[in-house]
Amino acid sequence: MERRSLRSRQPDLATRHYMLSLTRRHQPRAIVLADLKGRMIAGVEGRPFMETGFLATRADTRRGDALAQAALTDMMDEARAAAAAQDAEDFGEAEPGPTALERLRSWWATRRGAEADETTLKARELRVPGAEYLLVVEGDAQVADATIEEATAGLERILRAA
Repeated sequence: MERRSLRSRQPDLATRHYMLSLTRRHQPRAIVLADLKGRMIAGVEGRPFMETGFLATRADTRRGDALAQAALTDMMDEARAAAAAQDAEDFGEAEPGPTALERLRSWWATRRGAEADETTLKARELRVPGAEYLLVVEGDAQVADATIEEATAGLERILRAA
């Protein structure tokens, strides 16, 4: 289907079409746009279909919220770890606990098998006039990096036009 035929002046519909297109192109496991409280606003999940295909569908709200919450927790853990690393210079090194992504991977591994261990979670804050969002991409490292770069630019353009 021609991409231009899916353009919309409604930001929520344009966001959904863009995320579906991006998921089909890069093939991440999920792309989630959330608020800074970790609630999914829009999300798309991807999965292999048959031998050479790939399906992109609307993300389940519970899974989207879980990814956003894990990304927020990881961002806070990284900030705390950076602060603790500065303090640790005087007191020696402390053993870090599991990150939110590691806890989420463990949960997925019990539900879906070992494939969940191969995922990477990338997150980035999006700031547009009047709003702040969290963009989260789940997939292998190369896919997640490429997807989050393209998604950031595209979603900022869509959300700024709103």
